Amino acid sequence: MMTSSNYPELIKSLSFVGLDNDRAAVYLACLEIGPSPIWDIHQKSGVKRPTCYVILDELANAGIAHKASDGKRTIFSVCSPRDLLRQMEEKKQGFSQCLSQLEAIASKSLQKPEISQHEGVEGVRSVYDAMLNLPMNDSIAFYSAGKFELAYSNYFKECLTEWSKKSIDVRGLMPATAEAKLFIGECNATGLTELRHIPYHRFFPKVDTYIFGDSIAHIAYGDHQPFVTITRSPSLILDERDRFEIIWESANR
Repeated sequence: MMTSSNYPELIKSLSFVGLDNDRAAVYLACLEIGPSPIWDIHQKSGVKRPTCYVILDELANAGIAHKASDGKRTIFSVCSPRDLLRQMEEKKQGFSQCLSQLEAIASKSLQKPEISQHEGVEGVRSVYDAMLNLPMNDSIAFYSAGKFELAYSNYFKECLTEWSKKSIDVRGLMPATAEAKLFIGECNATGLTELRHIPYHRFFPKVDTYIFGDSIAHIAYGDHQPFVTITRSPSLILDERDRFEIIWESANR
């Protein structure tokens, strides 16, 4: 007889797709023995027969299990692991399509912003780590004097590659110094981002700003090391994105 103790890691992994101990045990039993009547599934999974019926009905409604008849008994089967993963990805994709609307609803709340502070180059990298962990199809917008991007240009380009794998839209604004314009040209040539420049006598930010997810990161470069403040606030992010768009429209490609 198979119980959850026989496959602890698989049981734990299946919990990530919404199958708890008994549901995971029933799914694994069906997967192992193939299309079977309820008695065989009960015997294999170690889950009580009435509970097996309830679970298989739930899984059938979710499109994970299927029912058929051999003329005498109801035969149950489950979808393959790849089909289960595909279903989860489709649900995630469907949810991501309404994410901006949900964030707009959340932005109406009066919750206080969450603020964290960091120092040094590692503090700046913490901003990039957060941006690298964004979900699929998100976006990044920034305006920067370019100190970090120019000093760590290879790292920035590696990040562009990682963001492109997740279809993350990356746009940035920098002052039109000779070095920055060369860097912008190199990055835009990759096709992974669109950076624009503004004459530096009109635009030379003293504080770099990164807008991503529901967070805004400000990086101030002092005499000794950068100081980073990350503010997480769905309501503030909308204003900051609008401000970026106004500057973006006036920038040169």
